[in-house]
Amino acid sequence: MSDDSETLPPEIVNIIRVWHVQEDIVAAGYSAYIYSFLTTFDDEVSEIWSQSWKSGKILFMIIRYSPFVDFAFNSILGYPAGYDISLQTCRAFQWIVQASSFIRTNATEAALLLCLYALLGTRRRYFVIFIAFFVSYTAVTLSLMIKTIMITESVPLIDIEKELRYVCAFGPIDNFKYMSAVYNYVVLSRTAITAALSIATLAIRYRRQEGSLIKVIRRDGGVYYIGTILIRLANSIISSPKISTEVVQYGIVNTLDRCAVPILVAHLLINVKKIGTRGGHETTRVGEIVSTLMFDASKITDLESEDQGEDETAGDLVLLEGVRESKLGEKDGKPGQV
Repeated sequence: MSDDSETLPPEIVNIIRVWHVQEDIVAAGYSAYIYSFLTTFDDEVSEIWSQSWKSGKILFMIIRYSPFVDFAFNSILGYPAGYDISLQTCRAFQWIVQASSFIRTNATEAALLLCLYALLGTRRRYFVIFIAFFVSYTAVTLSLMIKTIMITESVPLIDIEKELRYVCAFGPIDNFKYMSAVYNYVVLSRTAITAALSIATLAIRYRRQEGSLIKVIRRDGGVYYIGTILIRLANSIISSPKISTEVVQYGIVNTLDRCAVPILVAHLLINVKKIGTRGGHETTRVGEIVSTLMFDASKITDLESEDQGEDETAGDLVLLEGVRESKLGEKDGKPGQV
């Protein structure tokens, strides 16, 4: 290929160079995720495995292990693996990768909204609002994701893709880019709303309460929550149409969203669980509520915040009884990766 590259048009050579840089960035992201997984596995076993299958454990397992599905199938679809597989198999792999990404993204959103719900004092009206918000946006994004996949298809590789030993390619690009733009705008609006709610809530809690929630935010859990929000917001913004920079071209923030966000949310949930088991002076009231809401919701009934009367965002009687994109567009048609 190095000999032939001298005869290729400069634009083709540049596209191939971008593909290789993207592959290196994604490989670095995968490596970082695996390293984080191995170094936190002891905490996962001690804090999560013994828990019953409540919302916290279910969300944790989805967010923690779904990236491996993404890694496995994208390693086949988006890298020059040299396998000889059928168009139907490529199509099936595309569905698997997109479904895994969709489930992980919405599990992350659910985890963030549950934390935000606890930060707001677990008032029932917030629960109803968040459920309506989550369900409506999930339904819209699901329909758009399915439509986006349906208008694309697995297509035969062109000569240069075969020479580079790629496995799959998808098209038509124009149809994909249009639906992807609509999808990205919807995701941007959802992420922006979540970010705005989170920032406003944290600002109010910082201003009004110095004792309980603030300790949770300042300790290990807060940085993971804020980091997740910022990465998801940045990825939604740069994934919007008409934004073209090297950061977008090389998929840097997209890789952070796919690899760093699961790391941050897994750390967040592990530390939320630790807060609930520390006991003594290290356990804050709101931290205890967050942990219990995530991992043992049945114990939250009839809890009343110790901050009642001091902060209107905390202090409600807790009433929870009975409650329980395609990389194709980024790569301008690079074969395989979705």
